[in-house]
Amino acid sequence: MTRCVSTIAAVALALGFAVAQPAQADLLLFTSTLLPENELHTDVQSNAAGVAIMSVDTDTGLFDLTLWVTGIDQADLTANPFHIHIGGPEVSGGIIFGFLGVDNDWTTNGSLLVREIVDAQFDQAFIDTYWDDLLAGDTYLNVHTSAYPPGEIRGQLIPVPEPTSLGLVAIGVGVMLTGRRRRAT
Repeated sequence: MTRCVSTIAAVALALGFAVAQPAQADLLLFTSTLLPENELHTDVQSNAAGVAIMSVDTDTGLFDLTLWVTGIDQADLTANPFHIHIGGPEVSGGIIFGFLGVDNDWTTNGSLLVREIVDAQFDQAFIDTYWDDLLAGDTYLNVHTSAYPPGEIRGQLIPVPEPTSLGLVAIGVGVMLTGRRRRAT
């Protein structure tokens, strides 16, 4: 019983630190897996796929985004925009940030096409209107092509937990599992 209480206390302490500690970093990370089956219109028959990583400076609104795509022709990617849209996984929302006019250079890396956008900026109007949606995972990247003007691949922008909280939660879970293992033996 004492071990159980100490294990629960250790987990509670770790979780308490994870929740109570202010974030030290001014940088938030987001990931996205873009697939045709994420598109809400049903006519997409594509083998295309993509992955994106975005980092956002919370003080300045500046962000970097790298998008890796396969299965779409480079000329098609250059001629067509991709955007950030508002909406959850089952919502087809409006465009809230476009990338056509922001350094439209795609490079190749083997069979992957890569688009790196550095120091783009969410303005204050974007932050005031869409920041909570971005943090909640209610925004998505959509890559439009000539074959699929509404979008060929789509993926939610998912916030990555900041490392300190994630680490403390992992420690707490590890302590809890160690206590359960000892009790079982």
